[in-house]
Amino acid sequence: MNFFMGISLVIGGFITLFWWRESIAAIFRRIPLPVFLLYVFSATPFIFIEESINCIDHGDGSGCTITPWIIGVLLVEVAILGLVVRKMKVASIVWPMVMFSILGAVWELLFGGLRGVGGPFLLFMFAYVMISYAFLVVVPLTILLGSKGSAATAQS
Repeated sequence: MNFFMGISLVIGGFITLFWWRESIAAIFRRIPLPVFLLYVFSATPFIFIEESINCIDHGDGSGCTITPWIIGVLLVEVAILGLVVRKMKVASIVWPMVMFSILGAVWELLFGGLRGVGGPFLLFMFAYVMISYAFLVVVPLTILLGSKGSAATAQS
């Protein structure tokens, strides 16, 4: 997949997920799991989709492949976000999603794919990585915070 197609898919996908988050969350809510487990479980397909788009070519001749341990790291990060959101009794997905996105981009800058990127391209990629991280949690946060985004339903 080329660079511009991947960017278009993630940004367009995020906009679509944000627009339809309640409807998509309603589909996941049909699964009979406790809310927190459903929250983490629901992040899994979005992680796989995002990692499939933003996969890494390791130079081993296999092309672009998903790195399995990254899936685990992202699931742990999503779980930690969920614990923080529940502890703080957040009422809206906006601030947790923005903070997760910023922290995710900083993580990538320090330890991940943005290491060594500089100049104006870094500004673009930092913003793009923020959108990639938001892509992962827009629907799961909607599930965790309930259909109206109220903190009261997140406690169930």
